Amino acid sequence: TAGERNSEGELEHEGEAAAVRDGFRRYNAEQGAGEPVDLFLLLGDSAYPAGLDEQWQESFFDVYPDLAASAMTVPTIGNHEMGYGLIDLCQLRSLLPPRATAACEKGPLFRPLGGASSASDPMTYDEDGDGVPSGAGPPYLKIFDLPADGEIGGVASGTELYYSLDYGPLHVISLDSQLSNGNSEKRAVMAAWLKRDLEANALPWTVVIFHHPPYSKGANHDSDTEQREIDMRTDFGPLFERHGVDVVYSGHAHSYERSWSLQGHVGASGTFPPSDTRSSPKVSLPLVVLSGPIHKRSGRCTPLRATAAT
Repeated sequence: TAGERNSEGELEHEGEAAAVRDGFRRYNAEQGAGEPVDLFLLLGDSAYPAGLDEQWQESFFDVYPDLAASAMTVPTIGNHEMGYGLIDLCQLRSLLPPRATAACEKGPLFRPLGGASSASDPMTYDEDGDGVPSGAGPPYLKIFDLPADGEIGGVASGTELYYSLDYGPLHVISLDSQLSNGNSEKRAVMAAWLKRDLEANALPWTVVIFHHPPYSKGANHDSDTEQREIDMRTDFGPLFERHGVDVVYSGHAHSYERSWSLQGHVGASGTFPPSDTRSSPKVSLPLVVLSGPIHKRSGRCTPLRATAAT
């Protein structure tokens, strides 16, 4: 959220992303002997509020120029990469001022909001909230040149929305929890590809990234009630478990959360048996780690090298 601004055009989280970046640098210097970063995993919503090219520049390339130039950048798409969508502000009644709350008594208040798109087609990307697709798709798919054909390991997916790659002993899979997951047919195709990819993988470590967390009870998102989170848990969780995925990283929730290691649990949080935690010898589902937002370049970036514009 480094580039997020209020109605007066002022940065809402000025300096916060830089503070986190600098904290990592200190930690790496102290605990990692300053070892160079190998992989830079982006968990979605990297450019607030609508994934515009200039927002990518301000929120990502201007904040992490050294990492973007030297580490393999591996992104996944989030809801804020998909521009604007209409939302009924009355659904957010608890966050509204009294005047707007009173207006909700007369009916829905539909307004364009960055990150509110529910579409499953990237070509519906709306860059300015006028309800008309920009016609070019999200800048995300132009900024990054992603290995849809299995160029650097993994099974070809045929789409840049989800893909896999190998890095040393590590197999990394980036799934699309925003677009493909939002359509049952596309979700089934992605799940079938994931199964083939996991079956073909012979590397000892497997990491999966996608934006919408399968398990989250943060302040602003709830995986018990939000359909994209539910679908990622029920349709993909068993595949992760069956094929020995080691860890899953997600974003979306504006909180840092870690799950227990789990096995076979795809229901709501209220159905989780307290005894079924990592202390059990039968546990094998990967640990799920959530790291939400921390309060451009010309041309395209490959996952092997992403360099900022000068």
